[in-house]
Amino acid sequence: MKKIVLCFGEILLRIAPAKGKRLRQCLPGELAATFAGAEANVAFALSQFGTNARFLGAIPDNDLGSAAAAALQTGGIDTAYLLRKPGTRLGLFYYEPAADPRPGKVIYDRDGSATALSAPSDYPMEEAVTGVSWIHLSGITPAISRQGFKSCLALAKLGQAKGIPVSLDLNLRSQLWRWSPNESPRQLMQRCLQELLPLISTLIASDGQVSDAFGIEAELNGEKRLSEAKRLMQTLASRYPRLERIVFSHRETVSPDHSRIGGLLYETTSGRFWLAPSLENGNFSPYDIRRVADRLGTGDAFAAGYIHATLENDSAEGADAIAFAAAAGALAHSIEGDFNWVDAAEVQSFLQCDTHRGIVR
Repeated sequence: MKKIVLCFGEILLRIAPAKGKRLRQCLPGELAATFAGAEANVAFALSQFGTNARFLGAIPDNDLGSAAAAALQTGGIDTAYLLRKPGTRLGLFYYEPAADPRPGKVIYDRDGSATALSAPSDYPMEEAVTGVSWIHLSGITPAISRQGFKSCLALAKLGQAKGIPVSLDLNLRSQLWRWSPNESPRQLMQRCLQELLPLISTLIASDGQVSDAFGIEAELNGEKRLSEAKRLMQTLASRYPRLERIVFSHRETVSPDHSRIGGLLYETTSGRFWLAPSLENGNFSPYDIRRVADRLGTGDAFAAGYIHATLENDSAEGADAIAFAAAAGALAHSIEGDFNWVDAAEVQSFLQCDTHRGIVR
């Protein structure tokens, strides 16, 4: 029987102009609207890989909410526990794609969304975790509201009580974490993470995010980056003994169209590290992607790849799981939109270097 992963969070509407254009340049005018949201992206990618994905979250009880639910269902995701909340709205974000030398830009419009206003007691959490093998959270939902944080905390506690592994993708968002007026965003973030991390068995992040979120200084440029990343992982493991695995996505942004990506895995119980992709001599060799179609959602594809590969074969070494995750993240760079329309066979083919270029006929 296939295992079930429960993803909890918010599905959003992403609104963006064409690449090379700015929002104020295009309004009034044409904008593309697609569904997104970190936790929804993970659920969608998991379903494409062949893992049963279940989504727990809240949507407005209107046509926009119905469209969001339909988008999840199209991806094969179980939406039976999706909460419809009257009198609320769908969260939005506006995205200006980067174009050299201008960076990309995101504007959030999430206050008063269904998820931001939903309390832990609003969700059928007990029913939603029935039969589940893994619970996945991100650091975004706790950042949008007090209720979002409380809901994540309640679900993580429920997972721990029932012996269900819980993963957290750190997903730092500097524009969020504003819901506690008596604390700075950094103070609020660190306080909430201090409560969440003891309940987490797998942390997914990047070296830069961990250094920033936990105030651990690290030299993350140049030849020392890998050794510093390992030190960050070991430091976190000593602070949070419940962590069984720490997974870092590795990204080098050369330009808006050119990225190098890979992954690192630290198994805290054995003390083993794995890198992917790597050469035959073991040296780290990130994928070199020179024509990025869309960089949003690629970290979520990486996270989904790691979860899928870990659950697919419990006896497999961590090397296989991090290799699948890195390949999944790389392939997501070739897909426009946040949802990753790549299946497990395509990831395996990419790993075997069968179809990196050309046409499959």
